[in-house]
Amino acid sequence: MQRIVLVRDLGEGLTRTRVRIEGDDCEPDSLLADEMRQYLITNIANNPQLVACGSGPFQKMMMYHDNVKWIVEAEATRKAQ
Repeated sequence: MQRIVLVRDLGEGLTRTRVRIEGDDCEPDSLLADEMRQYLITNIANNPQLVACGSGPFQKMMMYHDNVKWIVEAEATRKAQ
């Protein structure tokens, strides 16, 4: 599992923070893909800080399989601190 954080200055005192969590490689619709999906969901439920976006929680989150691995993307737009 890999966690990537990107912060973008939107101007006018706003920043957008995106958190991307990538699971291990797994074939779509396979037993391993099911296990990896459950692993990611469980880890996020047990540790919500994984998808925290800067100084607070996410405002939007989605999960999908890109035909190589499961990806969770969360984002929030806030006033810059």
